[in-house]
Amino acid sequence: MFRPASLRNRLISLDISAGAEGGTAPVSAAVIGPDGRVYLVVWSSDNACRLLRVDPVDGVSKCLDSDIMMSLSQASGSPPLQFDRQGAVYYLGYQANGLGLQLIRNVEGQKTNLINDNIQIDDWLVYADSSVFVGGRTTSTGASWFRRIMPSGGIQNLNTGSTTQSIATYPDGNVYVGLWGYP
Repeated sequence: MFRPASLRNRLISLDISAGAEGGTAPVSAAVIGPDGRVYLVVWSSDNACRLLRVDPVDGVSKCLDSDIMMSLSQASGSPPLQFDRQGAVYYLGYQANGLGLQLIRNVEGQKTNLINDNIQIDDWLVYADSSVFVGGRTTSTGASWFRRIMPSGGIQNLNTGSTTQSIATYPDGNVYVGLWGYP
């Protein structure tokens, strides 16, 4: 169960005893998901839960990820947590065991890494149909690209040779991207 560590700092520090040994940890980000529940990114150096989902009605929490070290600054233009129409939550992070950057699709604690560890991400956006638009570069070659990761897992290259500055969805339902150095 979610219990504030103090009334004054409800979203700054929280009791993470649900699914862990107990203690408190600072909250790095709090997002209200499309399901009305609160998703908390917790900074913790131990094996405690790092992504919690909290039901605001009864206060019951569920640990969705205790392995990943969330990367809130990797793609600074992107929200730290994003959601698709099916309710999956997506986020960037590093495994505590030192594995490279990961873009995680998490469905009720079942995690899938959508990328390999040879890329850097500048910006990313989850579309309602579970497609993920990603701008970045291949670490080993330095090649820049803008891609769509399809719901099936396939990759569609949409642009190469340009740096992705921003990605957004507009009310018309389209995804727009700002590219620098467009050939």
